[in-house]
Amino acid sequence: MSASLIVALASLALAIIGVYFAWRAHQARKRDRDARARFAVTIRTVDADEHGIRWTDAAKQNTRIGIGIKNVGEKAAGPTLINVVVPASLEYARWSGPGGEETPAGQMAAPTDELLPDAHGRETVSSKFLSMTLGHVGLRPHYEKFLQFPVDLPPRESGLKQTTVPVRVKVQADELPDDVDEHAVDYTVHVVRRG
Repeated sequence: MSASLIVALASLALAIIGVYFAWRAHQARKRDRDARARFAVTIRTVDADEHGIRWTDAAKQNTRIGIGIKNVGEKAAGPTLINVVVPASLEYARWSGPGGEETPAGQMAAPTDELLPDAHGRETVSSKFLSMTLGHVGLRPHYEKFLQFPVDLPPRESGLKQTTVPVRVKVQADELPDDVDEHAVDYTVHVVRRG
């Protein structure tokens, strides 16, 4: 084999290796570019029993819900907006700490045209919303934020013992897939009077 043939074969092998590594780098960039955030949102009533019922002896019960947000996608999310939609009839709703303490994010709820489901599942309940922005939602941590509001129970003489409060949590970030504007979860708070 001549020296010029060996040099040509070595050059060809180096070119093939270069093309292979360039292709792998392109695939990695494409995967990074196509990667998206995806949220798993959980909602729970704090101090509820295993069936999700918050029991009380009072006519009005301060109720707190925990909103869990986990990014289960392939890409961390930058600024992430959380909108919590609650009935307009709630006297007062605010962000709180896990024990009900005031938080710096405690702005007042603003009205919205969005309707929440009533006890029969029809979207008829007028609403208001509160917002919070998380600066970054990584792939590993789980974030839990809390919202607190008073729930009025029916008068004892009515014979009714339960109040339900529909809640909708919507999470938005630029890193969601292009065909997904937001991740939304509906939840119903159940507060029941004992006895």
